[in-house]
Amino acid sequence: MSKINIASRRSYCVYRRGVGKQKIQRNTTAQGFSSIGAFVFVCVILVGVLYLFSTNSIAIKGDEIYQIEQEIQDLARENEQLIIMEAQLRSLENVEDIIKDKEMREIIQPVYIERELRVALD
Repeated sequence: MSKINIASRRSYCVYRRGVGKQKIQRNTTAQGFSSIGAFVFVCVILVGVLYLFSTNSIAIKGDEIYQIEQEIQDLARENEQLIIMEAQLRSLENVEDIIKDKEMREIIQPVYIERELRVALD
């Protein structure tokens, strides 16, 4: 009759018949490496995708900041032009030109109207 050796592996047993004493080898390298390799591969892909999204969002925000800075510069130029235009409109020469265009005359001796205030308390 042949000898029966029992070799235990992880969570199950394997019966071997006709085998003498042999060293029990753990066969974890092939199966364990493939699952670890797949896990590492998935992690690398995930990190790559996250890096791509973060780089893309930073680039978009940088473009938005550039556009806002350009808009600020345009508004500052427009504000300077409006200040210059206001100074020109308030100048004495401009006021005199408006007076001539409206055909207004300078009053030499103004006439003031005087009126008496009567109160009903008498």
